[in-house]
Amino acid sequence: MKKSIDIDECNTGKSNCALGTATCTNTIGSFTCACISGYSGNGVYCNGNTFLCFISFDFYLVLLSHITIFLKKFNRYQ
Repeated sequence: MKKSIDIDECNTGKSNCALGTATCTNTIGSFTCACISGYSGNGVYCNGNTFLCFISFDFYLVLLSHITIFLKKFNRYQ
């Protein structure tokens, strides 16, 4: 009877888990990937859940214009 040898795909770099945003778990004959806390997805692709993604582009333009105006006024009074 041949004894099968399990290869640890997680420690040999053979897994396709998302680097830095997922954990790799070795199983007999395979492996599983899971996104870490704060990320969602299938473990191969994990997306961060940051609130900045939900703010509209128009908000950023208004914010940038206010910052520009403030900096111009601040530079006049120095």
